[in-house]
Amino acid sequence: MLQGYYSDRLVIGFLDVYGKVRGRLERLRKNHGIQFTDITVPERRQELLELASRILEIGKKYGLEVQSCAEAIDLSQREENAQNQNSIK
Repeated sequence: MLQGYYSDRLVIGFLDVYGKVRGRLERLRKNHGIQFTDITVPERRQELLELASRILEIGKKYGLEVQSCAEAIDLSQREENAQNQNSIK
């Protein structure tokens, strides 16, 4: 129903975990039980690529081009292995 109606692009971004943010996330965990995982770190690379693959699948399903917002993370490794025509740029 909404396919292509409002947009032809899906823009994603990842939280940059730096000092001030890290402290705020820790307070969220302590005060509210909300846990965040930084999947941009090298040891979580596979999780990041899996997430990118799923997002690409959703983009393809709805005819959306998927782009990242100001990310220095290279997701092309997953793009090459994706089973569709969309790509994360």
